[in-house]
Amino acid sequence: GLEQRIKALNASIYDSGLPEGSFDVIWEEGVLHLLDSSSSLPECRRLLRPGGFLVMHETLAWFDGAEDRLESLGFSLFARHMLPERCWWTDYYAVLEARIRSLGPGRRDSADLAALAQYQREISMVKANPGKFDCGFFIAAVRRAGVGMSL
Repeated sequence: GLEQRIKALNASIYDSGLPEGSFDVIWEEGVLHLLDSSSSLPECRRLLRPGGFLVMHETLAWFDGAEDRLESLGFSLFARHMLPERCWWTDYYAVLEARIRSLGPGRRDSADLAALAQYQREISMVKANPGKFDCGFFIAAVRRAGVGMSL
């Protein structure tokens, strides 16, 4: 029953063309760490109304580096929910590595080799330091004038 109240948009965070305070919630899934935070975070703040929420699914390392920047933009940490430690290794990359091994060399054609090489590079990167990829959901609220919202 929320069809008339919720609208999903796909737009550039750098040039959305939307007016200030357009959103109650911005939800991002592992994108902000790939962007220039000196542009993307202020735009997220501009697009949110006072009391609005920025929900970030990011690595702990990225969030720790961005937390002061978020506060300087008028956000307060409202909540954080950490995913299980090393979940990217345990639940994704270790499973992917086992699946690739199960294919066997006879079941790989030349088109698959490039994709498999890319997966293997990712697997090696995460396997070398699985804790670097620990992540969670961080919810930041746009502060209202004179109101603290931190958890």
